[in-house]
Amino acid sequence: MKPKILVVEDKPENIAASKECYSMREEYDFAYAIDYDEAMTTLGGTSYTGIITDCFMPNKTGSGN
Repeated sequence: MKPKILVVEDKPENIAASKECYSMREEYDFAYAIDYDEAMTTLGGTSYTGIITDCFMPNKTGSGN
């Protein structure tokens, strides 16, 4: 089974670039979330080996989230 990586990014151009870059990495399964809420929902249904995330999410920043 391949390791699963979740990429969380709110800017469409960065998601597109990530998909292009990571498409060459056949040894991993990548999933994508476009914001904090989608990431939390995605994490609730699947176990991931790692997460690559944007550091700033509009409306969901700070140590509380």
